[in-house]
Amino acid sequence: IPLPVNYGDVMLFLGHDRNASTLEPGDTLELLLHWQLLQKPSRQYTIFAHLLDEDGQVVSGFDANEYPTSFWHEEGGERLLSYMPLPLSRDLQPGTYQLEIGVYNQPSGERLPILDGGEAVADRLLLAPLEIKP
Repeated sequence: IPLPVNYGDVMLFLGHDRNASTLEPGDTLELLLHWQLLQKPSRQYTIFAHLLDEDGQVVSGFDANEYPTSFWHEEGGERLLSYMPLPLSRDLQPGTYQLEIGVYNQPSGERLPILDGGEAVADRLLLAPLEIKP
């Protein structure tokens, strides 16, 4: 899915920065996600980032909800940065891990869909993988 990525006509994902593409167990992956708000949502949303192992199991994650949607501007267009530190366990096995990000409603857990041409195509976005070296 090319950038920007439309999350439910509520916000656009514009891109990300990260401190490394290769890390070691015990390090922290630092993500900075760039967003543009399209509208003030009627529900409370939280942005998440997960690091997944080869079986799709979450080995590290972070939820960003320090800027409640009740503070978002009515007219949209506001830019938002989400800092997402993902600590890596010291016993994490070397290998390739997948990064996923998304947006979900609290408290239901329902994710905002990623829209492409007005149709829902996913509920998460996979970013470039991360290598864990011994």
